[in-house]
Amino acid sequence: MVSPAAAPANRAARQEFEFQAKIWWRQYTTLLWKNSVILRRRKLALLFALLSQALAPLLFLEDPGISAVSTAVDPNSFAPESLAFDGGIECAVEFPGDCVRVVYAPSGDVTVEATMSQLRSNTGMSADDVRGFPSPDAAQLWVAENLGRVEASVFFGARPGCE
Repeated sequence: MVSPAAAPANRAARQEFEFQAKIWWRQYTTLLWKNSVILRRRKLALLFALLSQALAPLLFLEDPGISAVSTAVDPNSFAPESLAFDGGIECAVEFPGDCVRVVYAPSGDVTVEATMSQLRSNTGMSADDVRGFPSPDAAQLWVAENLGRVEASVFFGARPGCE
């Protein structure tokens, strides 16, 4: 129940809200009218506005299993000697000595270990700069627990859904 003393204040607030709503509605309808006049006069602008909105959903139809940065590599022709790492990413931790340059998975595979060893020798990284994990899930969990300590992650093997 509203007290009799508060009724005038509530009435004034309601009137102010209705006044602001009317102003907003007038501005909105005026803007729509102005835009319709402009688009009727400029047919090319109308065509562009309609086509850009119609084609926008096509951007979302890309296959999520294909990434712009992934490349297909034939395992028989892959030469780990050519593997390079420019180190352009900076570690963002308070203590730079705690950084891990590259996290990779799965560790233990002969080809993966040879590739990562070649990466270390090509870039001059120490064994502490590169850390291997038995599975991508284990590597992702470790990265999540140590945010800001890892510059790059590399996962070897088939991507889920891309077999």
